[in-house]
Formats: sequence, C-alpha cells, structure tokens
Amino acid sequence: MIKKIFLAILILIFSLPLFAEEYIIKKGDTLWDISKKFYDDNFKWPLIWKYNVTINNPDLIYPKQKIHIPILDSKFEKLPIDDTFKLTKPSYKKPALDLSDTSLVKVTYSLKNIKLNDFEFISETLPNCQIIAVEEGKYYASTGNIIRIKSNSNYKINDSIIIYRNTGIYDDYGYLLKVVGYGTIKTKEYDGTALVVIDKSFEPISKNFLCDQGKELKVTIPDTFKTIQSKDSGKIIYLTDDIKFAGQGNSAIIYERNNTAKVGDIYDIYKQILEDSYKRTMKVGEAQIIFKNGDFLTVKIIKSNLEIAVGDIAYLTKISIMQNQP
Repeated sequence: MIKKIFLAILILIFSLPLFAEEYIIKKGDTLWDISKKFYDDNFKWPLIWKYNVTINNPDLIYPKQKIHIPILDSKFEKLPIDDTFKLTKPSYKKPALDLSDTSLVKVTYSLKNIKLNDFEFISETLPNCQIIAVEEGKYYASTGNIIRIKSNSNYKINDSIIIYRNTGIYDDYGYLLKVVGYGTIKTKEYDGTALVVIDKSFEPISKNFLCDQGKELKVTIPDTFKTIQSKDSGKIIYLTDDIKFAGQGNSAIIYERNNTAKVGDIYDIYKQILEDSYKRTMKVGEAQIIFKNGDFLTVKIIKSNLEIAVGDIAYLTKISIMQNQP
C-alpha cells in the first residue's frame, strides 16, 4: 500500500503542468538534444535525467517513450518535495544479456580490413625466442637487416616470425608487449640459433627483443553486427603508448575476465562523472577489438564523444557477423 502511495505521489509530481512539461521521445532523440531544445543548453541534460526516474541509462531512451521536462524559471527552479518522502538518484543498472533480442545493424564507422602493425597487448607469459645479436656494425636493426635469434622451438627455414619489444610487467596483469616487426628465418645454425632477415620493422630493433613464430597479423572485419545488451563489463586498463587520455584513432587495452568477445566485436565505453554530488554514467565512445589474448583485448577507438581514460567501463554491445554466419 505504501509503495502504491509513493508511486502515486511521484506520478502526480511529474505530471504537474506548472513544474514540468510532457515530451514524447522521437527517433534519433538524445537527452543532449532535448536539453538544447528546451533549455538552449546541451549541458542541462542531467536535470532531465534526474527527474525521470524510469530512465536507468541516459544513452538508452526509446521512441514514443514519455518523459517530463522540468520547467526552469525564477519561480520554479526546483521541484517541490513532500516531507513524507525523498526522491533519490536512480541507480545505473547493467542491462541483462538477451541474445533473443538482437538485431542486425550496419556500422559504417567500424574498422575494415587492416594489418596489425605496431600495436600493444598484454600476455601472462613471454615468448621463448630472443634476439641475441644484430647485424655486425649496427646497434639497431631495421627492414632488410639481419638478426640472430635463439629459441627452444624447432623453427624451420622460411618460417615467419613476429618480433616484440617487452616494456615490462604492467600493474600485475602481465607483460606488456609491442609488435615492432616481422621477419623470415633464412638459415639455421648447429648451436640452435638462426639468422633472420627483417621483412618489416616499425621501430628500431635491438638485442634482447623477443620473437615468436607467426605471420603478419591481418584482420578482416565485416560491417554487419548483432546488437546485444551484456550484463558483464570490462574496464580500460591501458592506453596506447601510455598516453593519459585517448580519442578516436588511438588504441587501448580492455580487461574483462572470462569474456566471450572476439576480434571485430565492439564495446561501448562509459565514464562515471560526478555532477552536483551525483555520480552519472555517460557513454563516451566505442572501441573495436583488433587483437585478443584471453582476458585482455586490444581495441581501436572508433568513436569518441569525450576523452577516454584508464578506468572507464566497457560493455560488449555489438557482435560482428561474417557473411557465412546465420
């Protein structure tokens, strides 16, 4: 009974024509745009969110949804609150995973076919192959130069290798490795070493760099996706080259334990912002997976509205669909 009274009071308050104006959301609307329309100020959108308790996520509003716009003038800058109850900030709820409620969408700004040159990732182990010398007379090696490697693996002549620079252990997550080049084994020596010609380098390569068997990494990404609402979230733990803030075109690493994502999938990135003593969760961009190593996902930021930083939250929202998939 008390809950019904509470709900009735809420409805009454939000339906008072003196204090709020009713608005029906149209296709393409955002709280940002609605705020501009009613207040001539995009940045007053949190006020609309605050007084519409049915909106859990400000980025998820739907056509035909009815909301109330608080009227701001000299007399009614604040909505009255009865002493018998208190309006509280709506909590941000994680959307539940519901694969049956998916839809196919085209993402025109997604990545296309790309070669993964000069990118970083996190690994819990190190490759067992190491560069022990560079071409005589050189301190650094680059494209076309010869290097000598030693490995416990049984490499063969003409095998391709990937060359890495180990930047060290990153915040107890693992080793932060950077792909710096590719090479081909030309000769094998009796002592277990091998000579490699560098086919492509993205930065100077030196002794003690690491390597592993593998060809140049390429990714083919379709532009068709299934949209989902995932209950699980990851977080950004690193920004490319250890920059402080990132935007469209930069890379980052997302950590999500036991994730089911794959290369090509897209995460929405959210930031928690403190406004007027309230903590808001705002979508700030989208990032697409270009490399996966277990729980660690290297992503390219394909869209950004605000600066993206370490600690921002990531939700898987779009699953890439190949043409031969249902």
